[in-house]
Formats: sequence, structure tokens, C-alpha cells
Amino acid sequence: MLKSGIGISWVVISVALWWLVFALPMMLWVRERAIPKPRPRGTGHLSAAFGRLRCTLRQMKRFPELVKFLIAYLIYNDGIETVILSATIFGSDVVHLGLDQLALFILMIQGTAFVGSLLFAFLTGRMGNKRAVMVTLVVWSAVVLWAWRMPLFGNIVTEYWILGIIAGS
Repeated sequence: MLKSGIGISWVVISVALWWLVFALPMMLWVRERAIPKPRPRGTGHLSAAFGRLRCTLRQMKRFPELVKFLIAYLIYNDGIETVILSATIFGSDVVHLGLDQLALFILMIQGTAFVGSLLFAFLTGRMGNKRAVMVTLVVWSAVVLWAWRMPLFGNIVTEYWILGIIAGS
């Protein structure tokens, strides 16, 4: 078990390393191909940014599928973030895990999420995007319903960790 207070540090360090490892290939091998456009004379950074945003919003009408995707992604991602936030509060207040145990739980979820992303990349190739997303929605719904009725099998701590592994993957 970690000493008190060290758990959060390890979570923060692991997240930083995670971002670094996955950002390095882009930083090293992807080159910018776009030619920077100069800011119109007499405009500030803020007004130029809002002008570009206005232009982008006008062009979105040409891409209705992209708009649907962005709205669906916003709702889907918001649901996932809500479950993640609620899981830590649930772990603290209901399961009575300490800060260090919650930090280990979050680290475990990072690892299972990596493995799960590889698994679902494979499944997406086999069954298609829509079916793979539907599978994840069914799994997430089952996880949330199980968490709502915990403990189903008697040991709330063990079930919490099992649900974390399933949700992470």
C-alpha cells in the first residue's frame, strides 16, 4: 500500500507519462502542412478567433454527418465522464476506500482502458463501428446498473474493483 498522499502523485505522474508516450510519435513524425494565414490587419487575436469560428459554423451545414457525430460524441463522452466522476465519489463515500486505494483504482483503470481500446479496435475491424459502439453502450449500461444495485454478490469492495476493470476496458 502507498503511503498517505503519495497515491495522487503517482496518478498525476502516470497521466503525464501516458500523454507523453502517446504524444511523442505525433511530435516527432507529423509535420504541419498548412500554411499559417496572417491575421487580418486591424483585428485582435480574440476577434480573429471568433471570425474563424463564425466561418467554421457557417460551413458546418455542408457536413451534416459530422455535426451528428460531434453531438453524439459530446453526449457519449459526457456520459462516460459522469460515470468516472461518480465512481470515485462512490468509491470514497459508499465503498469507503481511502485516497491511496482510489489512486490505485484510477491507475488500474488507465491500464485496463489501454487494453480495452486495443480490444475494441480489433472488434471494430471485425463488426464495424456502429456495432462496436453498441456493444460498449450495453457493457456500460450493465456496469452502471450493477453499480446501482451493489453489492450483488456480498463483497462491495471486490465488486467495485471488478466493475472498474470492466468499465475501464
